Amino acid sequence: MSSNSPAPSGRTGAPRAATRTGPAGDRYSLSGELGGCSPIGRRGGLVNAVGAAGGGLVAALCFEPVGAGWLAPVAMALLWASVARAPLRFAAFSGLCFGLAFMLVLLWWLEDSIGWAAWLGLAGALAVSVAVASVGVRAVASLPAGPVWAGAVWIGVESLRSGWPLGGMPWGRLGFTAIDTPWQPLLPYTGITGTGPTNDSGWAIGKYPTQGHI
Repeated sequence: MSSNSPAPSGRTGAPRAATRTGPAGDRYSLSGELGGCSPIGRRGGLVNAVGAAGGGLVAALCFEPVGAGWLAPVAMALLWASVARAPLRFAAFSGLCFGLAFMLVLLWWLEDSIGWAAWLGLAGALAVSVAVASVGVRAVASLPAGPVWAGAVWIGVESLRSGWPLGGMPWGRLGFTAIDTPWQPLLPYTGITGTGPTNDSGWAIGKYPTQGHI
């Protein structure tokens, strides 16, 4: 065999990672996609995190004293757009940004009554639950009827944290914002937990900018 002949594939050198072509034509490794490398890149991840934080602020506006409950689908749309294409760890980070912006603003009144350290700790714990929900949303985003599954994941995490730990931490359940909104008539039939169409409509709205890229 000639010394200039290429070495047989798989016999020498490091194995090649499986690759796929991203929506913009760029190639990246499947292992990198799961591990945190993404065609969106670090800059795109930062943009997603900022968008998620903006969604958290919008979610806080749904509650008193502003009480703009009709903005709940907008908040969910921003969260979807931030996590639907992201690798799982980026989705968790974007969810944490959403949760911190949401809960720190929502629970600002606790700072005077329980102190700033407890306020930060409680808001941080609730933000972690939002990060967990965001990972779940990312996991189901590519399924058929993904927005419906995303709404189910969100409602499931809200219900879980409302009863555990320490008797539950129900602050920030979006079902509480349904008063004086077009979906208020659903409350007698579905209750707070069953106002999933609020979430689902937001997930569906958020899916349009990412359609075809999940």
